Amino acid sequence: MKTMKQIFLSMAVSLCLISFISCSNDEENEVDLRLGSVPEQSINIDNRFELTLSETVLDPSNMQPIKGIVANHSEEEIVMGEEYNIEYYKDSKWYEVPFPENFCFTDIGLIVRPNGTNDFNIYFFPDNYKYKSGKYRVCKYIAGGGGRQWIVAEFIVK
Repeated sequence: MKTMKQIFLSMAVSLCLISFISCSNDEENEVDLRLGSVPEQSINIDNRFELTLSETVLDPSNMQPIKGIVANHSEEEIVMGEEYNIEYYKDSKWYEVPFPENFCFTDIGLIVRPNGTNDFNIYFFPDNYKYKSGKYRVCKYIAGGGGRQWIVAEFIVK
């Protein structure tokens, strides 16, 4: 029969092992990612509309805002909002990078004139999500060209 001291010692060793295992995990502070919500069949379906980024290679220790530029290579206006998604490519799938809790975009319609451009700021919120090396993309929803679609631009975190 175990004494109280042996039981206490066993529990203490177990707790230390659990703490060591969880602290040594290389996924430390990783946020649970959910699958991206952008349907692949609705991305860049009309090459008259394009999304580019002011920078395409980023340093994870310096995730400063960059510009997204929407180009309209058509003869009609398109409409976009301020919102965008950031997704991370892992295991052959895209996963949404979460925005901070209670974060929201201003719901506004921005016009991109025929053969014109409009830019917007892309914020990464590095205090909310730890960016790892890999492939990411910015996804933006637009309306124009007889329908709605997503336009995307990829970037790399080194």
